[in-house]
Amino acid sequence: MHRLQWFLVTILAAALFVGKSGDVSAQEKPNGSSASAERAQLAAVLASDRSRSEKLSACKRLDWIGNADSVPALAALLSDAELSHAARLGLEAIPDPAAAEALRAGLTQVQGDLLVGVINSIGVRRDRQAVAGLGRLLGDKDPAIAAAAAAALGKIAVPEAAAILTEALTAASPAVRPAIAWASLACAQTLEREGDGERALALYDRLRQANLPAQTLTAATRGAILARNEEGMALLLAELGAEDDARFAAALGTSREFSASSVTEALVGRLAGLAPARQALLIAVLGDRGDVAARPAILRAAASTTPEVRVAAIRALSTLGNASHLTLLLDAAAQADAEIAAAARTTLVELADPQVDAAVAERLGTATGTPQRILMQVAGDRQIAAAVPALLTATSSPDERTRLAAIAALGRTGGPQQLPVLTGRLVAPANEQELSVVQEALQAACRRSTNQEACAEALVRCLPQTPRQTRLFLFELLGSLGGSRALEAVSAAASDGDEATQDIATRVLGQWSSPDAAPALLNLARTSSQSKFRIRALRGAIRILRQMDLPPDSRLAMCREAMELGDRDEERVLVLEALGRVPSREALNLVVRYLDKAELKAAAGSAVVSIGEKIVFDEPAAVAEAMQQVVQRIATGELARRAQELQVRAKTKPPGPAPVR
Repeated sequence: MHRLQWFLVTILAAALFVGKSGDVSAQEKPNGSSASAERAQLAAVLASDRSRSEKLSACKRLDWIGNADSVPALAALLSDAELSHAARLGLEAIPDPAAAEALRAGLTQVQGDLLVGVINSIGVRRDRQAVAGLGRLLGDKDPAIAAAAAAALGKIAVPEAAAILTEALTAASPAVRPAIAWASLACAQTLEREGDGERALALYDRLRQANLPAQTLTAATRGAILARNEEGMALLLAELGAEDDARFAAALGTSREFSASSVTEALVGRLAGLAPARQALLIAVLGDRGDVAARPAILRAAASTTPEVRVAAIRALSTLGNASHLTLLLDAAAQADAEIAAAARTTLVELADPQVDAAVAERLGTATGTPQRILMQVAGDRQIAAAVPALLTATSSPDERTRLAAIAALGRTGGPQQLPVLTGRLVAPANEQELSVVQEALQAACRRSTNQEACAEALVRCLPQTPRQTRLFLFELLGSLGGSRALEAVSAAASDGDEATQDIATRVLGQWSSPDAAPALLNLARTSSQSKFRIRALRGAIRILRQMDLPPDSRLAMCREAMELGDRDEERVLVLEALGRVPSREALNLVVRYLDKAELKAAAGSAVVSIGEKIVFDEPAAVAEAMQQVVQRIATGELARRAQELQVRAKTKPPGPAPVR
């Protein structure tokens, strides 16, 4: 079998093994004599001619409870092609040295793919005594075995393993050298993590000198830089000067992992010698690091005549700038260069200095023209409440651009108290553009507000003065707000004499997001003079009855009313589905009546069974009778089977209280 195919089959077998025997490991660990007895029984299973699945389960159980006594039985299976994987996993989990010894013995007792597995288990255990044996396998003619031995040495990561891997970097065949290199990286990282920085650094440096793929050399260089701490700055700066873009990019990533200010100073010093494109990338790193020691250099770069450098510096001020840089950023935001202007406006919004909001609000009081409009946008994006007075004044500006900017920002900063200003503009906009801006501002203000009722009241007050088309917008906005005042207004509009108003109001009511609209919809379904609105209202009510949480009594009462109002079977079917959610005898009796209607029989039967399953313990007699009727009318199929089973349960209901459902 091809090596890759064998690997996939092994993974699949492991998944099946875990799936079939997962319940074994979930058992509690036995204690004392019972544990010894169980281990002996499991060992006997492994030594017997029992089935493969039984032996797999035994191995899995020993993975959980095994000890030194279990090692011989498991070790004997290491050469079994079907059971070796499960056996070595059992040995992996046994902490006794005997398990490690058995796995080491397997290095000379098994071959091929089974040997690869044993090597992997030794690596998992980090068995120091296996280092010499693994070192010999680095020269195995099978590349898979040599690569597995290298990986295990990398996991064990002791000085002896590091020495063997260092020598193998030169001596190993080209086919195995990449695996040895990655194992060496893993070894160095573990050595460093466990306090042996000197050996780790030596291994990193040896890797950097070897003939290896570029990505391996890059990883080793990163390790060498970080292992040296601040002394690694010289190497980092050298990498930042490398002609190869991949090395430069890796150095940028590594520079983000330093935190000392001296590192910032060194990075800033490197800026001058870089090409503009690389300067921009390094400036972005300085911004990401957030060390204010870089601020003077970033401010100088923000005045660069090279656009990409200037843009990068402006963006870096998001983390390195403060309120004192507003003038610089406002000037940049007003530039004709779209990229520079966009970078500055984004930075103005993202500045983290808490003094920025107050400074923006203060400048708004005196700014004019383009700077004023930029400040308005920033105030809106930052939701600066202190800017509201200046914005209110600007909503009356004779300059259209200023007025529209103020209206848009007011929607993102103001509260319910400012809504009358916006609704006043809604009633009498200067033009279509202003109307669009006002509508967006109202939507933004209502979305932000935590006082639905106050917002709804402000919108309702302007309804009589608004043109019809604008009124339709208000109804939709009221629908998105919800609440009692909005519902009252939209319900009234749904009965308005104007058909267009009725059309939008019934549509909004039909999509209401809370169940309190159901009574209003049912009332419309009863009283509307137009069939299309009655149907729309009824369907809206049914949507609520089917999809939203309601007290059972309320759902039952409204479903009963909806059934009476429905002229078409398609609506009645939906109501029956909603009734299936009501756990009461009254609902059961109501639904049973529709079993005799051919068009509704299937829906009614499904609802009867659904209700019966909910109340069978409380109303067994009623449920049994109802199921009998279902069976009589629906003789076959899944529904009939459920009804028959439920009928049996109802007739054999045990005494005592119903179980908790």
